[in-house]
Amino acid sequence: MLAAWIMMAMAGAVEPALEGADAPAVETSGPAAGGEATAPAEPAAPVTRTYAMRQTFSSQMRNPNPFAGAEWKGTRTNTWALVKATWEGDRVRYTEDTCGVRTDPVFGAETVYTKAFIDGIEQRKRVAVVTGEGSARRFHAGPYAQAFGVQLDNPLTDPLPNTPDDPRIVDSDGDGKPGTTVVIRHSLFRGEVYIAQRSVARLVGKVLDDGSVRGIILTGPEMYKIGANNRFLRGETPQRQNPDSKESPFVMVPVPDTTTCTDILAKTEALFPSLVELGASAEAP
Repeated sequence: MLAAWIMMAMAGAVEPALEGADAPAVETSGPAAGGEATAPAEPAAPVTRTYAMRQTFSSQMRNPNPFAGAEWKGTRTNTWALVKATWEGDRVRYTEDTCGVRTDPVFGAETVYTKAFIDGIEQRKRVAVVTGEGSARRFHAGPYAQAFGVQLDNPLTDPLPNTPDDPRIVDSDGDGKPGTTVVIRHSLFRGEVYIAQRSVARLVGKVLDDGSVRGIILTGPEMYKIGANNRFLRGETPQRQNPDSKESPFVMVPVPDTTTCTDILAKTEALFPSLVELGASAEAP
């Protein structure tokens, strides 16, 4: 019983922002007063900032108990990341280093992400485009793909494996098991699930005056369950994304350049607003 899709996420918004200012605007040239032409302005110098990021992916899972009917319940997976971003006019080039992942329990089962799982998530390199000016600045990133437990030549379009002997399946967390291992803990049992997964996502949001970025995650996760070491976990567990896009928000909060993953995980309550507040501020594309 896999509790939720594992997101890119995917793993931030703020109480007050700790540091940062508005994104730099690109200077443009034009006629001066009186119609006189001016020399083209020098492009704004790149500005590098550090952010704490949280991505919240909300999904729904059907009860795996065959005697429970077609009951569906919601759950959320939060991913926290340390982001280093360079603002270059209307482009933002940034990296994400995953700090931690946590999924809310569902149907009595808890998903446990081991240190090997977190360490096996490679640093992600992204490029975002910023449009508009002032309070109307919009942030667009993706589509991009993130794969777990599988090596795809074209991560955006290649189909996932559908047999356990597919050579594209890799031991991404280095634990000697195929694919990526997720631990499922229940009051009645405990076991491991081995998966290959790919998430294709876009981030759409807005740049706020305090320097933070808030928005929503639009994603299409796919998963192949390679196997499990417990018979209760070998069956299929249908899942789907919550149809309300505001239930899957992301946020990037400016923080001091010396911030580490340990700092982010220790200060999540102070750094990030509640999901209700964050979802209310998110905007659909």
